[in-house]
Amino acid sequence: MNNPFKQIFQFYEVPGTLKQKVLDDINSIKSTIHITDLFLLKYPSNFIDIINKKIKKDR
Repeated sequence: MNNPFKQIFQFYEVPGTLKQKVLDDINSIKSTIHITDLFLLKYPSNFIDIINKKIKKDR
């Protein structure tokens, strides 16, 4: 499968600042997904413990 963006912007160079902002956003999304995966999928008991502590604290 070919990259459609390379076909569309074949003769256009994107500014470096825009590239960096896009890469920063992608890295933020990856980090969020990684943290979510870690706490909710791999170790769900951690999430349950946090919720239980919050409930006990509110009582």
